[in-house]
Amino acid sequence: MLDINRILKSDRLMGALTGLNRAAFDALVPSFTQAYQAAQLSSKQRQRAPGAGRKANIDSIPDKLFFILLYFKVYPTFDLDSYPGSKVLLSKQPL
Repeated sequence: MLDINRILKSDRLMGALTGLNRAAFDALVPSFTQAYQAAQLSSKQRQRAPGAGRKANIDSIPDKLFFILLYFKVYPTFDLDSYPGSKVLLSKQPL
């Protein structure tokens, strides 16, 4: 399991997991907070009152930003399939 507090204190881990150092991450948090809150307020027609529905597992906005950056850094895409030789690497057939 990831220890988010340990990761946020270490520039080396931040760089490895998100591609940003701590200073760049801290500079990004205020603009992400504004964008996140604006998206929450300008959502389309609601089916339920604000606060109803499923509760978030990630509470703080910096933690949400961290996991978004982590996802984009490590998420494998279908671009891998376009490289020569990738058919061997990605195929389910034994060599």
